[in-house]
Amino acid sequence: MPRIVKTGWKLLYIVGAVVAIFLVNTLLRATPWVVAEVLGNAFFVLVFAVGTRSFRGRDEPLLPPRAWWRMTSRPTAGFVVASLFAVFTVTGVVFALTGLSAAHPAQAVSGLLFDGLIATAYAHSSVRLLRHPPATQKPLNKVRVRLR
Repeated sequence: MPRIVKTGWKLLYIVGAVVAIFLVNTLLRATPWVVAEVLGNAFFVLVFAVGTRSFRGRDEPLLPPRAWWRMTSRPTAGFVVASLFAVFTVTGVVFALTGLSAAHPAQAVSGLLFDGLIATAYAHSSVRLLRHPPATQKPLNKVRVRLR
């Protein structure tokens, strides 16, 4: 799997992912809502997982795969993403309880479940990174080789 290190490429991946998710969900509107919900969420998780496994921090080794629990290179990034999905979860609960959501109740529960799981995964990863910081690797452009 390719590693994405530069911020510009990460942003391009995120924009492309948002467009792809929108297109898939638009195409799935022609199917029964259960099929659309399952396939839409599966595609969302796939895109999210590929991004999580591909993105690397500047001080993170490129070749070995990340630990299964590790979602970001630094704890702060994980807390930001976890907070974002926690807000999605809370607003989803408020919309579902107040009737502002036009979604079927099962769709609302599904969205809340996925957003809550993603928030939990990122928060867990960040807490674990704070407790046990990984050994870092010098960026490739800053490595000096001494010849004798």
